[in-house]
Amino acid sequence: MWHVVCAVTAVAIRIDTESDGPVAVLHVAGRLAGPEITQLTDACAPMEGNFVLDLSKLTFADDAGVEVIRALREKGTDIRGASSFIELLISGESGHKNEEF
Repeated sequence: MWHVVCAVTAVAIRIDTESDGPVAVLHVAGRLAGPEITQLTDACAPMEGNFVLDLSKLTFADDAGVEVIRALREKGTDIRGASSFIELLISGESGHKNEEF
């Protein structure tokens, strides 16, 4: 009798780079949290000039990940394809007013 043991590790984030003419596009898929934030900043570091950050397949970003995306946007990075949830996080709008109870 044979026993096969397979270890499956989930990839939390995938970052692919392509050129769209003279503009580089970074496609980010998965979850942006913890060590994955370093992967994104490392991928963005060598980019010269403006580039596009395609977030159409980003499913989650923690507070630190959102801050990195905001900082990239402030530096001129074109953020595209973000879901309404991710866009809400990036814009900082919660939809709730600060009310005292």
